[in-house]
Amino acid sequence: MANLRANRITSTEVFETTGSVQFDGSGDALNVSSSDDFSFGTGDFTVEAWVLANAYSGSHQVISITDGTENWQFFRHSGGTLRWNSRGTGDGATVAYNADEDLEIGTWHHIAATRNNNTLRLFKNGILVGTFGGYTSDLTLSTSGPSIGIWDGDNSSEPWNGHISNVRVIKGKALYTANFTPPTRELEVIPNTVLLACQSTTKADEEKTGKTITINGNAVANELTPGLLTNVVKSGGSSAITGSVEFDGTGDYLSLADSDDFYFEDHKFTVECWTYTGLDVTSVHTILAQWGSGTDRNIEFDYRGDASKVWRFYYRTSSTTEFVSSIDPVEPNSWYHLAAVADGTNLKLYVNGVLQETNAIAGNAQNSTDNFLIGTYQGTLNYYNGFISNLRVIKGTALYTSNFIPPTRKLTKLPGTVLLCCQDSNDPTTEATGKTITGYGNLEQDPPELVTDGGFDSAANWSSAGADWTISGGVATISSADSGYDFLGNLTSSPTNGLLYELTFDISNWTVGRLELAQSDSGNRQVSVTGNGSYTYRWTYTGTTNGNISLYAYTGSTSSFTLDNVSLKRVSQKRKGSDFTPSVGSDDSVEFAGPTTINTENYFYLPTGPTEQRASVGNYNAGTRGIFGGGFSTPSTHHDTIQFITIASTGDATDFGTLTESRFGNAALSDSTRAIWAGGVNPTPSYFNTIDYVTIMSGGAAQDFGDLYSNVYYPAGVSNATRGVWSGGYQFPSPSTFRNDFGYVTIASKGDSQDFGDLATARNSHSSFSSPTRGVFAGGASPTKINSIEYITISSTGSAQDFGDLTVARNYAGGCSNVIRGLVGGGSNPSVDNTIDYVTIQSTGNATDFGDLTSARAEIGSCSSATRGVFAGAWSPSQVNTIDYVQIMTTGNAQTFGELVNIGVMQEMGTSNGHGGLG
Repeated sequence: MANLRANRITSTEVFETTGSVQFDGSGDALNVSSSDDFSFGTGDFTVEAWVLANAYSGSHQVISITDGTENWQFFRHSGGTLRWNSRGTGDGATVAYNADEDLEIGTWHHIAATRNNNTLRLFKNGILVGTFGGYTSDLTLSTSGPSIGIWDGDNSSEPWNGHISNVRVIKGKALYTANFTPPTRELEVIPNTVLLACQSTTKADEEKTGKTITINGNAVANELTPGLLTNVVKSGGSSAITGSVEFDGTGDYLSLADSDDFYFEDHKFTVECWTYTGLDVTSVHTILAQWGSGTDRNIEFDYRGDASKVWRFYYRTSSTTEFVSSIDPVEPNSWYHLAAVADGTNLKLYVNGVLQETNAIAGNAQNSTDNFLIGTYQGTLNYYNGFISNLRVIKGTALYTSNFIPPTRKLTKLPGTVLLCCQDSNDPTTEATGKTITGYGNLEQDPPELVTDGGFDSAANWSSAGADWTISGGVATISSADSGYDFLGNLTSSPTNGLLYELTFDISNWTVGRLELAQSDSGNRQVSVTGNGSYTYRWTYTGTTNGNISLYAYTGSTSSFTLDNVSLKRVSQKRKGSDFTPSVGSDDSVEFAGPTTINTENYFYLPTGPTEQRASVGNYNAGTRGIFGGGFSTPSTHHDTIQFITIASTGDATDFGTLTESRFGNAALSDSTRAIWAGGVNPTPSYFNTIDYVTIMSGGAAQDFGDLYSNVYYPAGVSNATRGVWSGGYQFPSPSTFRNDFGYVTIASKGDSQDFGDLATARNSHSSFSSPTRGVFAGGASPTKINSIEYITISSTGSAQDFGDLTVARNYAGGCSNVIRGLVGGGSNPSVDNTIDYVTIQSTGNATDFGDLTSARAEIGSCSSATRGVFAGAWSPSQVNTIDYVQIMTTGNAQTFGELVNIGVMQEMGTSNGHGGLG
C-alpha cells in the first residue's frame, strides 16, 4: 500500500530560454556605467556575444568603448568582415583586425574576441577565423563604460539592426584560444567577468555584475533567442526524447572500434533506436552494422528500400544468418521506434512496440573484429538517409519480451548497456558509456593533419627544401643574402578541389619577408606576415585537379625569420547533432493542489498539468483549443465573432468573444497563449492592416496588437512558440496589387510587423502551416491559381525558398500541421475541391494525396493539435458551417466534427494553442 498526501507537488524538467535585446538600426543603444573594469591594459581579455542581424547598410557595432584616443570595438565591418578595432596608449593610429568572415543576415552567430599572451584571436560560431600575433596595444582607458549596439552611446554611428544576446566581457583571461563548441546554456558570471547583459526577455537594462545600463532609443528586451537554456524551470514542462543525428545518405556515418562488448556469446541482447526515414526509398539504408566479409559478421539493422520496403535485422551465428523483418511497408518521412531483441532462444523485431517477427537462434555466436558502424554498411555502402535518435545496445538482457509502449523519454544507461548515442543535439559523437565515436563525411568532427612534419624534426620530411632554409632544433629558419623565392617543400600530397583548408604556423626572429602558398596548377597566394606571432590562413583549394600544396618564402637581401608548428587541415564542415526528434512524451508538469490524498496498491500513473489546460501540446491534447475569428455569410453578413472548439473532442463550436471589427479574409497565427489575426476586409469594402489578439484559454473581446505591412485581404500566417510571420495578400485601394511581403512580430509583445523578406511569387488566398523551425505557404492566386509551395525559417529573416508543388493548383484551401506533417484541404481550382494533400515539413518535395474532405468546398478555416487536423466552414457552392477532422499521421477521408456558431460561414480564419509550430 502506498500513501501520498500533498498540499502542492510539482515536477518539471524543461528550462526557459535566454532572451535578447532588439535594436532597430536607427539609434538604439545600451550604455553601460563607467568603470575601470573595461581598462584591459596589455593583459588578456574575452569579449563575446550572440548576434542576429536583420539588415546591413555599412558598419554595425556589437559592443564598443570610446575614451578620447583610447578605445576598442567589436563589430561587423561594412566590407563584410568580422572586425576588432582598437587604439591604445602609444598607438599612432587605430589598429584593425579583420577575420574575413561575414555574419549572414537572419542567422544567430556566436562571436568572440580574445587576447592571450599578445595574440588576438577572433572566433565565429566557435571556429577560429583570425589569429593576429604581436597585439600589444595598451588599452588603458579611464573609467568609461561601453555601448552595446552602437559605436558611441552619445551619437548614432554604426547602429546594430537586429538582436544581440548574452554579451559578456571578461578582464584578465582569454576564455577561448582554440576551436570550441559555442555555449548551449545562458552565459554566467564566472571569475573576472566585468559585464554580462542582454539576457532578459523582459528587461533590456538588466546586467548581472551590478553595473547600471541606460537605454537609448527604442532598444527593447525580446524573447527571440539563439536557443540558450537558462536554469529557470519552464512552467508545465518536461523533456521527452532528446537529440538525434542527421545522415545525408552520401557518405555520413559514425564508427566505433571493435569491442567484446558487442560479442553476444549467450545470444541475449537488445538493440533499439528511434529512426526517421529520408526521401530516398529505392535502395538499402543501413542503420547500424558490424558486418564484414565472410563469417566475420555480427549484426546489421537496415531499411530494405530496394525491394520489400521493410525494416530488417540480421544476426550471424556459426550455423547461419538469422533475420527478422517488419510486416507492413515502411512509410517514408516518419519516425519509428525499432527494437531487435534476442532472449537466448529467439530473435524478435518490434516496430513501434508491436512484435513483427520471431525466428529461432541456432549455433554459437560470432565475434566480428570489424568496426561497429552507424549509418553505413562496411563504411562504403548503403549510407543511411534520415535521422537516428537514442541508439542503445544492451548486452545480456532481452529488454522487451512482448508488445510494449515505446519510450517517451531520453534513453538512459541500464545494467548491461554497452552503447548509448545519437541523443546529443550538439555533438553527434557523444557516447554515454565511454566509447569513442569517430564521424565521417559531414559528421567528421576533427579532420586529420596533412602536414608531414610541421615541427621540423627531420629535414627529410620536407622534399627539396631550398638551400637558404636551415632545418634544425625543430624549426625551419631562412636567412638569405639573395632575393627571390625559396622553396621549402610540400605540405600535403592530396588536397581536394573545392574544399576549404586552414594553414597555421608560428613566426619568430622576424626581420622582413613573407610566406606564399603554391597550388600545383593555380599559382601562388600570399600569406600575410607582419611580425612575430601565431598566424591562421584559410583558403579554398581551386586547382583544376587534385595536387600538391607547397610553401615558399619570398626573402629580400636582408630578410630572415624562423618558422615552426606548421599545420594544414581541411576545415571541418561538421554537422552538429539535431534537435529533430520524435513527437512523443509529455511537456507538462505534475501538480497536486489542495488537501490531496491517494491510496493505492502497487504503483500508479498521475495526470499532468492543470485539469482545465492539460496537455495543450503533446500526445494527450485534451486542452488544445482551436479558435476561429471573423467570416462572411449570406446575405452579405460580415462577422466579428470569435469561437472555439476543443480539438480532442467532437461537437459544435462555442462563442468566445468578438474581434475589434467585423471582417473576413484575415490571417490567424498563435503561440501557446495568444491567437492573433491580421488584415481582412468588410463590406464597405474597407481593407484592414490592423492586428487583433486574444488569450486563447480565456474569452472576451480582442485587443489591438499593432499594424500589418499593408491593408491586405487574405494574407497567410505561420508561427512558432515565439514569432509570427504573415505573407502576401491582395492590397487595396492604391495600388491594387498582389503582395509578396513577409511581416513578422514577437507574439508575446505588441507592435507593428517588421520586414522579414519576400515570397518568390506574390499571392493571396494561400494556405499555410508550420513546424517549430519552418513556415510553409502553399497554393493561392496570383491572380491565376498556382500550385507552388514555398518555405521560410521562422526564427531568421530572408526570402522564401522553393519547397515543391501541390497535387493541383488551387486557392482558398485550409492548412494545418503537427511538427512533422503539413496538410492542405479543399480549395478552388476553379471549381470547389475536396482533396487533402500532405507534405513532410522538414524535407522538400511535391505533396502527396491524403484523402478527401466530407464535401468539396473552398474558403476554409483550419486549426490543429499534435494529432488532429480540423477544417471548418467554407463555400460549397453555398456557405456551410460544417467542421471536419482527420488524424494527421494517417491517411484517409475526413470525418464530421460538428458545426460553427454562425450559419453558413466562410473565411473564418483559425489557429490553436497546440499546432505544429509549437512543438
